[in-house]
Amino acid sequence: MNKTGYVNGDDVLMTVNGVATGHATGHTVTFNAETESRSVKPTQSQPVGVALWDDQIVRKLSATVNAKGLCFYEETESGYKTLLKMWREAKPVKLALVERMDESEPDNPDGVSKIPQPYFVCDFIITKVSSAANAKSDVEYDVDFASTGAPETFDPTNITGEELGHE
Repeated sequence: MNKTGYVNGDDVLMTVNGVATGHATGHTVTFNAETESRSVKPTQSQPVGVALWDDQIVRKLSATVNAKGLCFYEETESGYKTLLKMWREAKPVKLALVERMDESEPDNPDGVSKIPQPYFVCDFIITKVSSAANAKSDVEYDVDFASTGAPETFDPTNITGEELGHE
């Protein structure tokens, strides 16, 4: 069964080294392109005003991710303590972004539940881990990731929320 309507944020998940982000309240993914201007003299047949416009060329692609969640005493997923430990180790972690399967979808013919395929998998460096402990509020954590290297998987067709392109 195809999903309809708006994409619910609860259905878009993030894992760190194969483990879901613990007690997540949200995440933001930003795909970046660093560009450089290229100026060339217009040909003799072009009007002078053409020289006022530069071409932009892409020099580098990258991604950044920000995730937020609530600290939980009995955490079993990638929560604040785990993320802080990973940050301290100063090594890349593998992030995967995946859309949760619709629970109403039937199992495959073998009787095994469908496992969602990630639309983006890449190594990232944890660049920031912070927490906010305000009076009479749940303690929240906030973590930033910056991509390192090319993605292992980048397949927007694994997002069912909207049609991408007209191929």
